[in-house]
Formats: sequence, C-alpha cells, structure tokens
Amino acid sequence: DGGDLTLVQTKAKRGAAPVLELVRTAELPQAAPLTINDVDLASTETLAAGFSDLFLQCGVRPGKVSLVLPDNVAKISLLDLPERPPSKRQLEELIRFKTRRGAPFRLSEATMSYQLFPGEGRGIQVLVAMVRRGLIERYEAALDSIGARPGLIDLCTPNLINLFRGRL
Repeated sequence: DGGDLTLVQTKAKRGAAPVLELVRTAELPQAAPLTINDVDLASTETLAAGFSDLFLQCGVRPGKVSLVLPDNVAKISLLDLPERPPSKRQLEELIRFKTRRGAPFRLSEATMSYQLFPGEGRGIQVLVAMVRRGLIERYEAALDSIGARPGLIDLCTPNLINLFRGRL
C-alpha cells in the first residue's frame, strides 16, 4: 500500500543470477512522502530513523543500496514521437517541451528519467518519469546519514517491467 519500507538483500553469484538472502518489511515513518505532492512532509531525520531501524531489525549493515519508490511519487507519461531526434540533447529538449504543461511542478525542480521503446514505423515511444528533486535528495541524505551509499533510484512499476521484460 506504499506505507511500508522493505529491505531486500541479494548476494551475487559468479556466473549466475543473484540469490535472494533476506526480505523484511517495516512500517514507513509517519511523515514519509507517499504522493507526488508530499515532498515537504518528511524530515531527513525521520526517514533516516526509519531506514536505520529496518537495517538494525535485519542485522544488516548499511552499504550500497538501491531505492525503489512507489509510482505515485512521480509523474509518469508516455509520449509518441513521429521519429527519433538526431541527438540525445535534442531528444531531451523535445521531452521537456512535451511534458512541461502536464508537470505538477516546475521542470527546474524535477529529476527526469526516460526510456525509449520502438513505435510505429520510424516513430518511438518514450516513457518519462519525473520526481521532485527535493524528494530524491531527502532520501539520499537520509541514507547517507546512516552510512548507506545510494545508487540506483527507481520506480516500482518500471522496475518490474524491466525485471520481466525478457518474459513479456
């Protein structure tokens, strides 16, 4: 329901898929952001306490971590483009232009990520996710403060799609 923190630990196996070692869920701190507009609710200290408690419960030392956020903290759009722009810079400018009106906050406040999919003919589809930069920075600061090193930050549904893409 988005009201939980879940810690998942895997162990890399040389030449094989990672092995799931641990899954533990704890309640999310009361003031943690659950929607795109909740950016100012949680203090870094509140989030850090929640993360710290979860690591302690599991007996795991914080280290390199990936963070998967609920989809409802982001604005997700699917754009149809008639053709792929010739450069990455032009593609990003076009994405910003097409998403600026539908964004619930200023694009200068956003962290944006996109993924390309084949479209009809020469066209492409672009899956665009925008999250308030302040929210991402708050999660990163909370993890940094307990000794974790945040790396990948992703959204739930696109993460699941990428996980099962080969089977779809």
